[in-house]
Amino acid sequence: MKVHLITCKTKHALYERVESIGCVDTTTGAEQRLSEDEAIRQIEAKLARFIVRDNRGHETTVEVDEREGRKYLITRRDRYITDNLLAMPDCSARPVVTPPPFRPVQPARSHCVHHNQQ
Repeated sequence: MKVHLITCKTKHALYERVESIGCVDTTTGAEQRLSEDEAIRQIEAKLARFIVRDNRGHETTVEVDEREGRKYLITRRDRYITDNLLAMPDCSARPVVTPPPFRPVQPARSHCVHHNQQ
């Protein structure tokens, strides 16, 4: 299971709710931005785990909760306020561009140079 460190969040304009998160894969260092729905899908499918870490190193896991039929991301209240998901800085307006993974491609035989032409 991948572990992503959340580095920023984007809040809904009217409601005190997360719309998207910016995160870093702790294994590869790849940055990405995910919608709240995509992060929820990955957590529920057990594809990924998301954590929030404050500047003192205290971390907590992000969980999925539901209210009035709507799922949302949450960190459980503890004695630290700084590890709260809503306490994370706002993501910049600049989208994070993650390059696609490298895939070597073999040229088609019809495109190869033939050296034994006479």
